[in-house]
Amino acid sequence: FHITGHPGNVGKRIEYKHLDIPSGADGQLGAGSSGVVKRVFHRLTKTYFAMKILQTENADSKQLVRELELSVDKLRHKHCKYLVTSYEAFFRTKKLCILMELMEYGSLADVLKVVKR
Repeated sequence: FHITGHPGNVGKRIEYKHLDIPSGADGQLGAGSSGVVKRVFHRLTKTYFAMKILQTENADSKQLVRELELSVDKLRHKHCKYLVTSYEAFFRTKKLCILMELMEYGSLADVLKVVKR
């Protein structure tokens, strides 16, 4: 299963097999109640992305549907420079993986912490 939408620098569909995904806690950017976000590398374009990895086994199906709907909605608004872009979504080994734009400075909360100093 794929949801596709990405900018010209990526060009065409991103395949899961071309992504380097760190194992364990390596490359982890954040974590929440439903999963983790990792920094992943696309070998063909030499581009870094963020990947939200949601556990689907024993997960709240309503939460998974909301995450998927949010990703699809982001794809519809992919040209808005104020929204993080979602590029692909993959179902792999009881996980929903959503490939997103990697924000250089982290989340809005991370930026606000630095600005307040």
